[in-house]
Amino acid sequence: MRTLSPIYNPHVLEYGLIITRAFSGDEMLLRASIAIITFCAILVGGVFIGQTRMRPYAYIARLEQLVIGHNPSLNTSWELLDTIYQSRPRQKIVVIGDSHVQFGDWPRLLGRPDVDNLGIGGERSNQLQERIKHYDFSCSTVVILIGTNDIGNMTAAESDASIKNIIGYAKQSAKHVIVVAPPPTSNASFNLKVALLRDQDRAACTGTCSFLDMTTVLSDGDVVRPDLSADGVHFKESGYEIIAKGVSDALEIFG
Repeated sequence: MRTLSPIYNPHVLEYGLIITRAFSGDEMLLRASIAIITFCAILVGGVFIGQTRMRPYAYIARLEQLVIGHNPSLNTSWELLDTIYQSRPRQKIVVIGDSHVQFGDWPRLLGRPDVDNLGIGGERSNQLQERIKHYDFSCSTVVILIGTNDIGNMTAAESDASIKNIIGYAKQSAKHVIVVAPPPTSNASFNLKVALLRDQDRAACTGTCSFLDMTTVLSDGDVVRPDLSADGVHFKESGYEIIAKGVSDALEIFG
């Protein structure tokens, strides 16, 4: 059998000796470790930055949940806003829910000054049921938009129980309750879960509760219309205007 012998190259050997002397022993190991750690940090950081630029809200909300858990009493942002909202005098129209509510300029969108925005970004239905029972809606029509943040954080059964409690608490004092269906996103598989919540909300909304489903007009096929969405989840002004039109039409009857 033929054996291949290494080719002797004095220049390669000389350079190898120089490198070995320059980075020998522990120093070479340390430098190699630093290089590996730096590379990994850059790689992870690059992926994280790239992803958060595409879906900042989802990542921030998930990070907050990992750090402080799901207990609303430990969420200082949630607790602070809830305290502020409780101290406000109620308007004739109250819009309450997650970031879809919080980010909307509802007095302008609905064309009337008597609108109170009680939205909290990142809120799930089990959190909303905790704060809504402290509010007095005796002079108000309540518009509820909640559910997107339940997906991945709550089971469908938990969401169903929470929305029923939310509607029940609102009905105790409100003149009328309007539940807006959780809107579609840019993720088709995610929207299958949104559809389940939507069906549950529709079934839970009875009596003095009206259900408003804007899915068809907000969608392009099985995802949200790109021209209406800022990041695949939250709406641009054009998206809010469509939702506001549906809410306004309902308020013409009940508000």
